[in-house]
Amino acid sequence: MSRCCPLCWRLNEEGSEYCRYHSDARQSLHKAFSLWRDALEIGWEDYLVAVSARQESGRWVCEVAHHLLEKGKNGA
Repeated sequence: MSRCCPLCWRLNEEGSEYCRYHSDARQSLHKAFSLWRDALEIGWEDYLVAVSARQESGRWVCEVAHHLLEKGKNGA
């Protein structure tokens, strides 16, 4: 049974809860976090808030950041 991305109507990427676009955005967030963490001594949630507030951040990155923050608040 196919599942849709929780952020859009597209089908999930194999092995991911997200479609290929949101999955790529999630991977970008995780890759960039180590650089931000080392440079700014910032935690994961603060990083997600900061990235989603940046005008330079893309739509998919912002959507994933907001989704991850909500999951964290709900204990998922």
